[in-house]
Amino acid sequence: MTGHNAVMAAALVVALAGGGRIARAQVRGDDSATIDDSDIDTSGDSSDLDNSDDAGDSDALDTDNEADTGDEVDNDNEADTGIHEGDHAPASDAAGDDIVMLLPNVRITGYLQPAAAVRYRPDAVPLDRWTWGAEATRTGVIFAGDPFEHWNFLLHVVVGANIFQTIRSIDVIDRDGDGSPEDIDARTQDQPGLLVEQATVSYAPLPTLDFHFGQMRIPFTVQNQSPNTALMFPSRSGPNEVFLSGTDLGALATFAPSARFKVQAGVFNGTDATSFMEQVRGVLLALRADANLLGAFPFAEGDPLRGPLRIGIGAGLLYFPAQGFDSTGFAGASIRDLRASASVRVAVEGFYLQAEVLRRQRTDSLSNRPLIATGGYGQVSYYIRMAADLGVAPIARWGITTEDQSFSPRTTMWSEAGVAFYINPTPEAPNKLKLTLHVLDERRLTEGENAHGAIAQLQLRF
Repeated sequence: MTGHNAVMAAALVVALAGGGRIARAQVRGDDSATIDDSDIDTSGDSSDLDNSDDAGDSDALDTDNEADTGDEVDNDNEADTGIHEGDHAPASDAAGDDIVMLLPNVRITGYLQPAAAVRYRPDAVPLDRWTWGAEATRTGVIFAGDPFEHWNFLLHVVVGANIFQTIRSIDVIDRDGDGSPEDIDARTQDQPGLLVEQATVSYAPLPTLDFHFGQMRIPFTVQNQSPNTALMFPSRSGPNEVFLSGTDLGALATFAPSARFKVQAGVFNGTDATSFMEQVRGVLLALRADANLLGAFPFAEGDPLRGPLRIGIGAGLLYFPAQGFDSTGFAGASIRDLRASASVRVAVEGFYLQAEVLRRQRTDSLSNRPLIATGGYGQVSYYIRMAADLGVAPIARWGITTEDQSFSPRTTMWSEAGVAFYINPTPEAPNKLKLTLHVLDERRLTEGENAHGAIAQLQLRF
């Protein structure tokens, strides 16, 4: 993160935190200062075969998807973000004091995800046929706090989610010395990108009702509600990214009368509902309902705690009515974009199964031909406890999408398999240190193109 971006992020956190006693937020190594998986969600997935942007609470039991407070009994199988009474940070030396941040009522957590990959595209030009090396190391930093009663905030920034090339210098080349340049030599340098994954202010007037305002992921699918640190694979599935990816700006209301049922409704800008070639204005309406038939079932992919039988079902709906404009700025066709999803999850004694189906239909006032897309995926894992400090889980996933079905269908299929190693797992944070090795295959059946790859990712949460 550049110095300018770091100052901006810190200033935003201080502004959000408001009043309150200034306390030292210390970087700690114990489990009480780790990330609550249900609050973390990142994009910039590292397993794209085409290297394109993927463009993914008191003493009561904690069974929701919000940040845990210091007094809760944690029952969501994820790590607590609160600093509990009686915890003591290790003594720091002078160098450590230099990095201690003076922030009011703020909890700081995060994660690092270094990765390496190799990809083979047999139909690409020789330059792009083989690519290999270290991937961008995603570093997520989360600032969370509750400066006032019923109000809290969460700022989640991801550094290195994508790599951008910047021009470092430009030299003019005059080979014959006649004063007329024949060429220009531009030197570039890779720079890590800075992504705001979530920046929200939340208001909870009731224990069962809260409102979120700002930038966040739209809860259209299960995977859009799963944090990056709790994904089965290093990235979300291909079909999920085709139908909705990234974050959006808006407001979201969540009603959860119990751990078994939750309804979410929101309004957003609809950033991901359009392409860069379109100029449209509209409001994206989102609705999602999830039911956990046998009790609490957090959105973490896998069952490293080998719990009892849990079953979750859900459905999502997006509706984007918009007005299109031509290149001169005058009104064009009106657009109606409707997307739906349905999901099922099952977990028991280390076994985990998740599947989703997705559908999209888009129409406009100038054409009677709708743009239709259908897709889905399924993934499965089984956690095996090899020793007290090691767990192993074979993982597999398969997905397919067919786009533009009413005119010129294009079908893409993904196949993935691998193994995840859980190192020093604990009941509070089973995936605090995790190594994932997997191979993947992407086939564009209509075009007759395919790509293959292998990825290794290490995850460390702090």
